[in-house]
Amino acid sequence: YPLFTIIVYFITSLGKHYLQNLSLSPAFLVNATSCLFGSIASGLVAATVYEISTNLRLEDEKDQPIVRQSSSIAAGLMCAFSPLLWQYNTSAEVFALHNLFV
Repeated sequence: YPLFTIIVYFITSLGKHYLQNLSLSPAFLVNATSCLFGSIASGLVAATVYEISTNLRLEDEKDQPIVRQSSSIAAGLMCAFSPLLWQYNTSAEVFALHNLFV
C-alpha cells in the first residue's frame, strides 16, 4: 500500500496544481489513476499473449499473424472487462496497481 499511497499523493498534488480550472476532485483523480493502472495491465496481458504465441505452429502459415493478433486482443479484452477486474479498476483500490505488477 505505501507505493499506491505515494503515487496517489503525487497525482492529486499535480492535479491540484495543474488542473485547477477543471475543478476535479481528488477522488476522481484517484479513480482515474486506478483506471490507468488497470488499462495498462490489460494491454500488457495482450502483449504477453502476443509474444508467447510466437512459437505457434499452424497448418497454414499465412494464418499465423491473424491468430496471434486476434488471440492477444481477445485476452486483453477479457482481462479488461472481467467483472472482478472491472470492479477493481473503476474504484480507488490498490488491486489495479497490483495487477499491473503481476
